[in-house]
Amino acid sequence: MRRLVFFAGPLLTAALVFACEDDSAGPPSNDFPEAGAFDSSRPTSDSSLPDAGQPEPDAVAPQPVTVVATGVTGAAVANLTVVFHDAAGAVLETKKTGADGKATSAVNPAIAMATVVFDTGASQREILTWTGVQGGDVLPVVAPVGNTIAEFQITVPGGAFTDAGGPTSNYYVKVGGCETYRGFLDDQPVSVYVEPYCFRGMGAVLVAGANGADTIVAHALKKPVAAVADGGVVSVTTDAWKFPPADVTVSVTNTTDASGRIWFQQIANQTAFVESRNMGQAFDAQFKAAAGFADGYNAAVSYTSGFQASRVIGKRVAPTGTITLDASPAQLPPALTAATLNAAAPRRPVMSWTGNMGPMKGGLVRIGWFDGSTESTTRWSIVVPANNAATGTVTAPALPADLDALLPLADGGGSSWETVPDVSFMDSDVVPDYATWRKVQGVVFPASIAQNGNVDQAVLPQNGAFRVTSFHPVFD
Repeated sequence: MRRLVFFAGPLLTAALVFACEDDSAGPPSNDFPEAGAFDSSRPTSDSSLPDAGQPEPDAVAPQPVTVVATGVTGAAVANLTVVFHDAAGAVLETKKTGADGKATSAVNPAIAMATVVFDTGASQREILTWTGVQGGDVLPVVAPVGNTIAEFQITVPGGAFTDAGGPTSNYYVKVGGCETYRGFLDDQPVSVYVEPYCFRGMGAVLVAGANGADTIVAHALKKPVAAVADGGVVSVTTDAWKFPPADVTVSVTNTTDASGRIWFQQIANQTAFVESRNMGQAFDAQFKAAAGFADGYNAAVSYTSGFQASRVIGKRVAPTGTITLDASPAQLPPALTAATLNAAAPRRPVMSWTGNMGPMKGGLVRIGWFDGSTESTTRWSIVVPANNAATGTVTAPALPADLDALLPLADGGGSSWETVPDVSFMDSDVVPDYATWRKVQGVVFPASIAQNGNVDQAVLPQNGAFRVTSFHPVFD
């Protein structure tokens, strides 16, 4: 069965998230912000008291909450159902996104949650809820994709690389995290299918040529690339072979645990190209980068316990030859050791997790169920604040009666929710607080990463450091 993943590309929609609070009348921007353009030191709200003797500031008029929905190429998505709830999860108002992709609530101080529903009539449905919302919030989301996003047909001029270090006999043809391997390049073009589970942008392509020892000796690349969606075909002819590659070493310090896996991503034109290596006893890994190609590098190390719990530290930096990650106990995120679901009220399930997430900025909790009678799947993702206690919990809000088909039967008959939810929390120095997290979650930590257990592949939209902790069902 194909899975519908919740799709908010970590790079493609960065400008939408950071700039959409301007709430201009035009469609959302798809431009990537320059490094440093987002001022993460500026608080989104200030609850401090005014200085003694200073006049009270003018009262801020109540504001609505707005959800902005776009597709993978940045085009607005109309006619999606958006539900606004109070703090107890009761329905206050239901709207549809307009031609501009926006659904704006009435001004109501009671609004504390917002939910957007995708593909209610399809066999694969997605729901996203933001908790702890406030008036004035503008919440962006990229519509999920269930099928192939695009097919790239990639041609390398002249075919095989035969210059210094060649001839190559292994070719890795990549569009972000999606890849096709070829032993030779006699048969061109090479098709790379961009699928939701491996999507990491599609604004550039990269071909790595390796020798008989599988060491990369040259790259053929192209940026920018004008991509299409909805299964369309993109024909790309790369530039000539570029060599030699740049050496990049990712080193992990202040640890005796050599079980980690190191991840390295070249980021070019909003597209992240994914590679990974086992750390080993040297506590480092070597990678070959395309010289002059990347706008930035994103590196991380992940530690997994019992196949379910993962802890990740990482950073995005300008291109460099050495990236150092500090894996000392003080730098690792707190661990999540368990996650449970109470479906006694199947239309308002309760998700819980074990682990004090106080040091983190916010989280994403994800559950799903399969309706065998209609062969349809519903996945529900809930954006939550960090908990300052040994356990945390969130209750799904109520949905209007016309969305009953998305949920298990109220009397508990038939199938119900999977018993173990996905739970992930993130911390980053470019995300100052939860008020910011709920507005940027789709960029720095989309639900597609959480669902597929790829929490180590989170990518920041600008230079900075991040930590991720997660609990992921082994059967998912």
